[in-house]
Amino acid sequence: MADKAAVKGIIFQEPKSAASTRRVPLDPGTVQALREHRKKQAAVRLKAGEKWRDYGLVFCTKNGTPYAYSDVRQAMRRLVKGAKVPHIRFHDIRHTHASLLLWHGVHPKVVAERLGHASVKTTLDTYSHLLPDTQAAAAAAIGEVLGDSVSKPLAKRWDRG
Repeated sequence: MADKAAVKGIIFQEPKSAASTRRVPLDPGTVQALREHRKKQAAVRLKAGEKWRDYGLVFCTKNGTPYAYSDVRQAMRRLVKGAKVPHIRFHDIRHTHASLLLWHGVHPKVVAERLGHASVKTTLDTYSHLLPDTQAAAAAAIGEVLGDSVSKPLAKRWDRG
């Protein structure tokens, strides 16, 4: 990628923080889809020949240049309409990713790392409303761990009353 090179008004530069550069593990289905996309992109690159501009982009035009924001927004609208789901912005995909992970019990620290948050506090401040049953889950977990070793002796003490 060209450092601070401008293409169609887009500026390529280093991320704003160290946390912004990270490896994010992907599920096998996504990895397979990206491999298939790379094969198709290689064919497009060959066809473009000398017109191809290599910016190291995963998704780009038929000449290797970045898509215009308006094109991405328009494609997103088509996809949302085709999926028959309520309108969402492109950035909402990030929020959906975080929300689904937390909802399925992924530790907030892991979600923070995937999002590039410098602190898990940012993640919890933004998404903790998605975890309304955390106190009930904690009570159930400690009850399961301790089992009868606490409840029976306590019950005997209270019965003596």
